[in-house]
Amino acid sequence: VVLEANQEWRFETQIQPQDVVSIKLLSGTAEIFGSELAQDATYTFSVAKLALFTYTGCEFQWTGSPASEYIGEETPVPVYLNLHLSLEKMRVSKGPTVLITGPKDTGKTSLAKTLTAYIVKRMGTNPGPIAVNLDPAAGFVSVPPGAVSAAHINGLLDPQSASGWGDANETGLAATHIPTRAPLSYYYGHDSVKASPACYENAITKLSESVNEKSKSLPAGVIIDTPHVKHGDYEMTETIVKLFKVDVIVVIGHERIYSDLRKRFADKFPSASVVRVPESGGVVEREDSYIRAVQQKQIREYFYGSPTASHVLNPFSTSLDLSKKVIYRVLEVEKTNKAAALSGLVEAIEDLSVLQNSVLALIQKESVEQPGESLNYPIMGFMHVSEVDESENRAKVLIPIRGQIPPGILLA
Repeated sequence: VVLEANQEWRFETQIQPQDVVSIKLLSGTAEIFGSELAQDATYTFSVAKLALFTYTGCEFQWTGSPASEYIGEETPVPVYLNLHLSLEKMRVSKGPTVLITGPKDTGKTSLAKTLTAYIVKRMGTNPGPIAVNLDPAAGFVSVPPGAVSAAHINGLLDPQSASGWGDANETGLAATHIPTRAPLSYYYGHDSVKASPACYENAITKLSESVNEKSKSLPAGVIIDTPHVKHGDYEMTETIVKLFKVDVIVVIGHERIYSDLRKRFADKFPSASVVRVPESGGVVEREDSYIRAVQQKQIREYFYGSPTASHVLNPFSTSLDLSKKVIYRVLEVEKTNKAAALSGLVEAIEDLSVLQNSVLALIQKESVEQPGESLNYPIMGFMHVSEVDESENRAKVLIPIRGQIPPGILLA
């Protein structure tokens, strides 16, 4: 396939993980979400909706059975590059904190990855940006869905990974483990922000404290990917802007949301700029089945590693004595009063059968006075419960690496 300058090849794989599409760049230059492809290297993708873009023109070949594929003539990537160049002017002693927002399925995460990849290339050997994922339905740098996370990105992204951000090179529960791209994560436990707004706000508040501290003297700045927003429903967006001290708000596509945010934030956040960029013509609605398939792939990669990882993870199955573990879960309480105590929104799990086939988060705290306090501590790692023996009060769990499970509260 030959692409002219500023064209992109858009493709969707089948939903089954075994149905892959492979790409090899033969000549010219090309990128996926800002990450350049190397010539004569084979890149393999599954459960993905992506676009290969070229600034200069290129030739590549592909194999597989994609659900769809075509060449797009109109693409917003040059606009995204101009946005990056504008943000570059703000990178002095402290880089800008950029929030990306917009309606569902408009390419927010794609733009976040593109801007991050451009910054990493620009910074060279200097520290890269902090990328923040506030969408609990999406995985991020080896973190399965259900949490909000941040990571210091100092290397190239891997578009072949389930999240598109790459992984932490290693994942696990070992206390001595220090991955090269270690994410900081706080547990939330739901896909939707509306499920428990108070618990969600607590999680992003804790995350913002660390991000704000670490970005004080970081020229590369911060890129924040957010959950989708609907027209007129801007309360959580306003909270995020305030907590993370956002400098630039980027709205994708929706003119009404762009206009509303400019008016709403003009007095409340006079130092924050609101800009609008077009959404890609290749953006398509993601079906629930596709979202679930991506989430399952992200969970699998946490335990088994990415197909492109420099090493292979060998998960370890072990028996867990549930009588020695405290297990809480976040209740689904829509329209919760933000002032409500977290202790009333988190409860201990008594029916152990509900743990079957679930993913549990292990936090860095052995005990708390109130259940809600468990949400105030970072996630140490995750485990998958494959079997529950209620009579013996034990569970068979899968952890990423061999070793003892560290002490800590479990969150379901």
